[in-house]
Amino acid sequence: MRSRPISRESLGKESAGKLTLSQGLEAFLLALRVQGRSPQTLGLYERAVREFIAFLGDAPLEAVTPGDVRRYLAWLAMRVKPSTVGIRWRSVR
Repeated sequence: MRSRPISRESLGKESAGKLTLSQGLEAFLLALRVQGRSPQTLGLYERAVREFIAFLGDAPLEAVTPGDVRRYLAWLAMRVKPSTVGIRWRSVR
């Protein structure tokens, strides 16, 4: 996992309503760091969500639909074990 400072710009402007998946990930990882989560936990979430972003694109959070998540999980189910699908699902929900 990368360790780098998070800028205000990388978190987006909530007032603009265009927070992207990657910006949401950065905010989520920051919250986990504040909670004292382990580097392994942070890495697990980061890898899983970045894979979802690679599948879907860096869309605005508000544009992601349940159908997008279902398509990702179906795609993932063809490539990994069911237990891995469950882990990734918990990471992106």
